[in-house]
Amino acid sequence: MWKFTQLAVLLGIFSCKGGENIGLSLDETLYSVFGHTLFIKPELVSFKEVHLGMDHVEKKFVMISGRVLEIGSHQTYLVLGDHEDRLIVATTSVIGSNDKKMAIGSHIGVVGMVESGKKGMPFLRAHAIHIKGSSKG
Repeated sequence: MWKFTQLAVLLGIFSCKGGENIGLSLDETLYSVFGHTLFIKPELVSFKEVHLGMDHVEKKFVMISGRVLEIGSHQTYLVLGDHEDRLIVATTSVIGSNDKKMAIGSHIGVVGMVESGKKGMPFLRAHAIHIKGSSKG
């Protein structure tokens, strides 16, 4: 019941906002809290797909998950990885902050847009972060 009350409050807050980004704003909040989106349908991708398939994923919303390997000193970026690949995630676009709960080793999911950085290297501009597990688990 509590989750439905939270959802009703969120819908009320975001219904007061104008513009075409209401769905995106709501999805950012929903993903951060519940780990799911309602309006955007991000493609679930692997680190390898981002690195080898830039032409397929660039400028598209994707969802990726992994362990936090590094957190920037000002928490403007993090390095996310799995057992063989890693990816820089820019966190400057994330609304609301989970950094107090997030630590190196945390298992997180990120929804964001893949962009091309310096020398064509891909990075993910995060729009929402969902903490799936602590650094102990």
